[in-house]
Amino acid sequence: MAAAPQTSIVIRTLNEEAKLGDVLRALQGQTYQDFEVLLVDSGSKDGTVAIAEQFGATILRLDPGSFTFGRALNYGYERARGTYLVSLSGHAIPWCEGWLERLLSHLRAPDVAASTGGGFLPGDSPASRRTRVVRIEAANYKEAPLWGLNNAAGAVKAELWREHRFDEKLTGCEDCEWGWFWMKRGYALIWDEQCSVIHEHHETLPQQYRRSRREYAGLAAFLEMPRYGPREVLGEWLVTPLKEAAAALLRGYSCSRAAVMGGKYHGRRHPSPADYRLERPEDVTESRFPDGD
Repeated sequence: MAAAPQTSIVIRTLNEEAKLGDVLRALQGQTYQDFEVLLVDSGSKDGTVAIAEQFGATILRLDPGSFTFGRALNYGYERARGTYLVSLSGHAIPWCEGWLERLLSHLRAPDVAASTGGGFLPGDSPASRRTRVVRIEAANYKEAPLWGLNNAAGAVKAELWREHRFDEKLTGCEDCEWGWFWMKRGYALIWDEQCSVIHEHHETLPQQYRRSRREYAGLAAFLEMPRYGPREVLGEWLVTPLKEAAAALLRGYSCSRAAVMGGKYHGRRHPSPADYRLERPEDVTESRFPDGD
């Protein structure tokens, strides 16, 4: 039997044929190659599984009716052999050949539980941005709770995951809950802009609303958060500088922002996971990046 790889990469998919080949080619081109790829598929009807097989990935099938983000990832990690566990969305493309090596480098620190990056659109790249590396700890996490581990593109230590698995009941932000669990115990998370991925998909306004609602319902289920009533919603809406408002309106950003804030409002007021089941396949999207992409 072949020796276990140092790293296991788990990709959760549902009808990802449009981008999955690009994701797997980017992994093939990494300078670091001591890894295996496991694909957890939740009932794809397109060529997703066939593409993964062409690249030699191990195929794991999850009953679509039992899907939650946490359950799918736990299912893959249970079968992973690596010391480091990497989660990657089926449409999140590593932006350079050193991406994986840098992502894993942060896990060598004994007090770091996880590492992650952001998302950017095709044509952009972290190389053209101000490089940021943020250490997130319990003391500063609540200031921006969507910052932290992002399972669309993140890495954790397998030994810590075995002690505390992802919460399978949460409708979203199972990654944030996992990170918060370890931050409360003295660990840190590293957010590194150079560990970002190329990430793009087009959501309708209802999809944006449902995703935001699920994520904030997930956050509110495990994290004590300040009041977010109508007054707070209005205050957040008015924060946008007037000189940016016209341009935002022309871009349609105001409609998108309204959908996200509406989901945030309802999710935070009704945090029960049972209220927000994944109602249809198009709800299964992973696009929560703290820089807004």
